Amino acid sequence: MIGITNRSISKEEAHSICIEAVQYLAGHAEDLERFITLTGMMPDQLRDIVNDDGVKSGVLDFFLSDDSLLCAFAETIGRHPEHVASARMVITGEPLSM
Repeated sequence: MIGITNRSISKEEAHSICIEAVQYLAGHAEDLERFITLTGMMPDQLRDIVNDDGVKSGVLDFFLSDDSLLCAFAETIGRHPEHVASARMVITGEPLSM
């Protein structure tokens, strides 16, 4: 399980991480298939990520639920895994309940 960093991120950074998460899923068919199976969310719904905090939260929760996926994603985007957790907290306004 990851620790939460004290570094706060902006709403813009959180949004950027969400977009990068969807792009990551688009490039990793196995992870995208698992995401669809677990969430019931369809790929076309991911387009709503720009305007829908629920979609953003669902995408980030998916990454946060799997440490190996989270670490692979964070490494790909050049961030610490904690930044993904921070992004989720910024988007939802709620602390993680892990």
